[in-house]
Amino acid sequence: MQEDTQTETSTTAADSDTAITGTEVATHVAGEPSGGEREPTARQQTVRLKFKASRDQIFKAFPAIANLADKSDEGKVTIHVEGTAANGYDPSWFRNAVEEPLDEADIEELLEEG
Repeated sequence: MQEDTQTETSTTAADSDTAITGTEVATHVAGEPSGGEREPTARQQTVRLKFKASRDQIFKAFPAIANLADKSDEGKVTIHVEGTAANGYDPSWFRNAVEEPLDEADIEELLEEG
């Protein structure tokens, strides 16, 4: 359990491949029982989460991400998604299953810098 505010954390849930990293202000560490959380002593201005997740975990996690968007500037968060396929992604499948649904959701794609 953390005692310091704004401490960098890296936690892996024991029952999944989910790794969560970020700056946490509260004493609760993701993946551990809370046991009575205390109020944060400082307000975070930036939150960064990075995790590996299965399809099912993504569906379960998106309401939390939507909650963060609700409280963020412009009502938006930036999401970085990376997938890897040893044989590559079929271009037709990628367009139909990934790009078109994002276009239909009016998602504005940000180009990677560098």
